[in-house]
Amino acid sequence: MLRDTFRHVLSRIRCVFCDTVMTVKDAEAMCGNGHAFATCVSSGIPIMAPGISRVCAVCGLRCLKPSELEKLSKEFLDDTVKIDTAAELCGGCGGKFIV
Repeated sequence: MLRDTFRHVLSRIRCVFCDTVMTVKDAEAMCGNGHAFATCVSSGIPIMAPGISRVCAVCGLRCLKPSELEKLSKEFLDDTVKIDTAAELCGGCGGKFIV
């Protein structure tokens, strides 16, 4: 659900190091200059800073924290778009987060 909501945001996300366009392939995002980032399993958005994601205890994949998803929503999405950021389960496997 979140992946569809943020699909159009991906083209507007820029690398935090060099401000170039990001491309996403599977679980990794990379800019034109080769800076690589893990992606949020729920939204597909690159995780480009420490402390803004959680780790699933079951699959080990990362999901952006609800506060970060809300921030991105306000920055890139229409005010009429509502996202469910209260989810306490991993978007990949449905497991619980350890951090």
